[in-house]
Amino acid sequence: MNDEEMILKRLKVLYNRAYNKVYYTYSTFLGLNGQSVLASFASANMVTLFGGTGGTERVVAAFGDKEMYGYEPVFPIKCIKISPKGTKFAENLSHRDFLGSILSLGIEREQVGDIIIKDGGAHVFVLDNMAAYITDNLDRIRHTPVRCELTEDIPDIYSEAKELVVQIPSERVDVLVSKVYHLSRNDVTSLIKGKKIYIDGVLCNKDGARIKNGNVISVRGYGRIWYGEVMQTTKKGNLCVKVSAAV
Repeated sequence: MNDEEMILKRLKVLYNRAYNKVYYTYSTFLGLNGQSVLASFASANMVTLFGGTGGTERVVAAFGDKEMYGYEPVFPIKCIKISPKGTKFAENLSHRDFLGSILSLGIEREQVGDIIIKDGGAHVFVLDNMAAYITDNLDRIRHTPVRCELTEDIPDIYSEAKELVVQIPSERVDVLVSKVYHLSRNDVTSLIKGKKIYIDGVLCNKDGARIKNGNVISVRGYGRIWYGEVMQTTKKGNLCVKVSAAV
C-alpha cells in the first residue's frame, strides 16, 4: 500500500465514523498531497479545513455537518511561539531549523502544521495533544537557546507575502506561475508533471487548468500565490491581475 492509499484509507475511516456516529472527527495535519486525496472522495458539506489561522498550507480536516450537528467544529490545534532567549547571539534560523528541532523530539510530521517565521522566532501550529510536550522539552534550535509558550496572538500569515500586479494573457495556472516566478513554460510543465503544483490543495494535472479570484496556487520549492481580481484589460487583451506571492 503506497502513501496515498494509506492516507485515503485513514481519511475514509474518519469520514464514515462522523457520518454514522453524528459527531465530528478530526484528521492530523494534511499537506497538499493529503488534501488532494481528500478532495477525491469527500463531500464538501461534510468537510471543513482549518490550519490554525487563515491561509495556512497544512490543515486539519474536520469531518461532520454543522447543519446536522447544530454546532461548529472545535479544531484540536494550538499555536506555540518560539523565541530566542537572547537576540544578541541568536542564529539566523530557518523553517528547516525549527521543523528539524521539533521532529527530533519524536514528534511526527503530521502532528505539526505551518511554521510562520517572524522576528527571529517562529509561530508553530501543532495538534493540541502535542503542545505541552513541545513547550516542556524544546529548549534549543540549532545552537540557539529558546523559550516556548502557547499563544493566541497569531501573526498575519499574509504579512510576508509580496503584493504584485502582473499582466497575463489568460487565467491559466501555467501562465501565472511562469510570470510570478520568472520560469519558462517548459519549466512549469515539468513542475506539473512532477506533481508539484496544487490549486486550493488539489493536485493540478494539466498546464491549461483555469484559475479564478480567490484561488491559492501552491508550488513546491517556490511558494504560494494568492490569486486576486482582474483589475483591467490592456489594449492588447492582457489581464492586469492583483496577486500576493510568498516564498
